[in-house]
Amino acid sequence: MSNKNKFVNELVEKSVKNYIEDLDKAVNENREKHGQEPLNDKTHKSEIKETKVSATDPESGYMVRDNKPKGFFYLKYRTVDSKNNIITDVHVTADNVNDVDSYLERIDRQIERFGFNIKYFERWAEIFQDTVMTAAMVDRLTHRQID
Repeated sequence: MSNKNKFVNELVEKSVKNYIEDLDKAVNENREKHGQEPLNDKTHKSEIKETKVSATDPESGYMVRDNKPKGFFYLKYRTVDSKNNIITDVHVTADNVNDVDSYLERIDRQIERFGFNIKYFERWAEIFQDTVMTAAMVDRLTHRQID
């Protein structure tokens, strides 16, 4: 763990989430099915946000959550084949990376690397305890034909 008191404030560019682009695409596909013109392409602007960056471990992410210690940490993700009870993937990110995006990237990697035919998705407390299962997440899982 990095020293939570040794940091610098930096301005970082936060890009638009992929699910906004996915949503725009889905809306246009639906409009085309109904004989309507697609919506005009929108340029989604990135926002600039001030964030704390550790002076001793800049790759870590600053965590501020209810009932958790404040500081610079990492998150680990494990994907398990529940039928065979084996860990098939382990991934580490800075704590301030969006859980939903990381998890979907890991699912896609499993499918590409091992050819897994993933049918079910089980959310567990660790990954989603502070994250609401968004409509975008449900939509992205549905497109992958995962329940």
